[in-house]
Amino acid sequence: MKLEYIVNDYKTGLVVTGGKDLEGELIIPSEDCLGGKIYPVTAIGDWAFCDCKALTSIVIPDSVTKIGEEAFYGCEALTSIVIPDSVTQIGKEAFIDCTSLASIVINDASLLKGTVIFKGVEIVKP
Repeated sequence: MKLEYIVNDYKTGLVVTGGKDLEGELIIPSEDCLGGKIYPVTAIGDWAFCDCKALTSIVIPDSVTKIGEEAFYGCEALTSIVIPDSVTQIGKEAFIDCTSLASIVINDASLLKGTVIFKGVEIVKP
């Protein structure tokens, strides 16, 4: 599995924009190299994992502060996600059409406002 990135607008970190051969558990690194320079991974971009139908779980590092709009749109096999306390912004409909999602572990559930969460998804405080 290989992630794709862009450098953020401030040139201080990486934004995950997608990837290749993404299936099973995906562990997003806290830092990675782009253009010969090491940056922290600070965000998951809009539509980053759109239609990654074989992803079952995602580990988000503490370096990430933002999850973009529809970031996990159509991740039908995604069953659970742990959102670290470092995340201060979650885009609308970040989890739309994640039909297997059973639980979201998050300390501040108010961040999920405006996000489509299916009936039966348990919101759990860590």
